Amino acid sequence: MNICAPNSLPGRRRRGVTTFLLVLGLWLVQPASGVAQPAVPDSRTFLPGSWQDNLRFAIDLASRPIYSSASDDWHRIDFIGADLHKVFSGDSGDIGTLTLQGYLTHAPDREVRPGFFDGEWEFVYRIFNFNYVLQPRGRMNVKVGHFEIPFGLEYSINTNGTLRDYTHGPNIGVKADWGVSLNGELPGAEYEVSVTRGSGNSWETDGDPYILAGRIGTLRHRNLVFGASVMSGDVYRPNSGGQTVERHRVGADVQWYIDQYGLFAEAAYGEDDDQQTGLALLELNRRSLDGSWMAYAQWVYRSRDRQGASRQDAGTLHIGAKWDINPRWDVSVQLSHDTDSFEDSMENNRYVAQARYRF
Repeated sequence: MNICAPNSLPGRRRRGVTTFLLVLGLWLVQPASGVAQPAVPDSRTFLPGSWQDNLRFAIDLASRPIYSSASDDWHRIDFIGADLHKVFSGDSGDIGTLTLQGYLTHAPDREVRPGFFDGEWEFVYRIFNFNYVLQPRGRMNVKVGHFEIPFGLEYSINTNGTLRDYTHGPNIGVKADWGVSLNGELPGAEYEVSVTRGSGNSWETDGDPYILAGRIGTLRHRNLVFGASVMSGDVYRPNSGGQTVERHRVGADVQWYIDQYGLFAEAAYGEDDDQQTGLALLELNRRSLDGSWMAYAQWVYRSRDRQGASRQDAGTLHIGAKWDINPRWDVSVQLSHDTDSFEDSMENNRYVAQARYRF
């Protein structure tokens, strides 16, 4: 067996190893979890005094080393962002909620760069909107800005900034989009219907993209949650010269909580242009009693059946965990293994870690 000195490793692999060692070193120097830690500040004194009430604000830094067996190399993605959540209130009650999550994202390696990136750096709008109260007690609100498409499990489980993810990318084509929605809670149910641009992070008009989507479900704080979703639109294809794909979906999702365990399932069916497509997801997760860590196993199945061609199937298994070391630091790991792949894709194993610091 050959043993190479660190300086003999390829450039990308050296960067991956360096990132991993940095993450490990920062982890080891942290005080034990049983020691009292300062809380992440709820506000910043440099903001106007009128903004201090009902305000949460944090700087968010994260780095992800990624190993891919397909390329047999290390890659990484880095995030530098700010996260602001502010509830505006008046004498008669809440006026609305402002949520701003903007991240300068660095993806130096093309192999892991999202399709909408123009280069190594891109400013990514995760959730960037204002939700205005139309009727009291949350019965009806109007949301304007950039928000997650109301469809499936992702609607009630926010995975932004984590390795864990659901089906918005392969199913709808975008995770969040610019537009407007009506949303709220009815007795025993919650709902959201939206009209959005259909181009994801940026506002693109070529090809006249759009997405109509909606979900209605039981209240998310219950132990058993059901939801039904629908979407239709022409979704923008990045780097395609203004082309779009016509997409239609219907879907159903369920969440079942038993003590510290959660069992999630999601299914969707529809069409992409002339191609029928289906998707199914099953996840088992567990959280600790104090909420400091969680682990999950998730399996995602996809099928596509183009007219005149044979049906193709693909499946991926994700196993991951997240540990909140203290109120500022958390670390995550995830292994993804393709159990099957489409004919035009290569089966791949991916090992991903993330260190995240908020202050």
